[in-house]
Amino acid sequence: AARSARTLQRLVKGPYNLSKAPIMGYAAVRSSARVPADDSRSEHTPSLASTSRRPVDTRNEPHRLLIVDDDPNVREVLTTKLAHLGYQVRAVDSADHALAVLEREPVHLILSDIMMPGLSGIDLLKRLVHTHPETAAVMLTAAADTQMAVQAMKLGAYDYITKPFHLEELAVHVEKALERRQLLVENRAYHRSLEQRVAEQTREIREHLGLERRRREELDHALTLLERSYHD
Repeated sequence: AARSARTLQRLVKGPYNLSKAPIMGYAAVRSSARVPADDSRSEHTPSLASTSRRPVDTRNEPHRLLIVDDDPNVREVLTTKLAHLGYQVRAVDSADHALAVLEREPVHLILSDIMMPGLSGIDLLKRLVHTHPETAAVMLTAAADTQMAVQAMKLGAYDYITKPFHLEELAVHVEKALERRQLLVENRAYHRSLEQRVAEQTREIREHLGLERRRREELDHALTLLERSYHD
């Protein structure tokens, strides 16, 4: 238990309040929520009784979050905290596993470590921007890696959070990132709808102009025939 507490202290600043419910110690968290490296059981959907906030998207469904970190303690702490806030959470231990999840199911936001074995969080972000542009990204990084975190934001990440982190502050970052994502999604949908309306109106105008041209040609032909009849 002491070792677990020291591990949590390395990851999280402030009191270990993983939900709005009474404060839970790390040993209690470990016994109540084991988070595998990549398993469908790592998705948590808590009951209304255990949910202090239930963030929803435009379809009134909980947002889907994907945690990507090779440290099982980070995955466990974040999964427990965010699940208590009403999010549907899945946790994986590598960028490769994250890409596999993205191919199978929609994800609204990714919380990813930057420094990981194999593909880094930066590599994951580059692929995410091109293949899943509507998935928001918040990067997790050690204080010494803030330069890489800034690079991640230039590539398209919404924000970065340094370890150790305050869980409540992290929850605010997640909420703000999802709000921004929703605005971007709605903005893109509006522009797609606008482009579609413009295309439809353009087609209607062209059809109308074509019809008017044919009518003018028919009228010219009729006038020509009438003029010839007079001469005859």
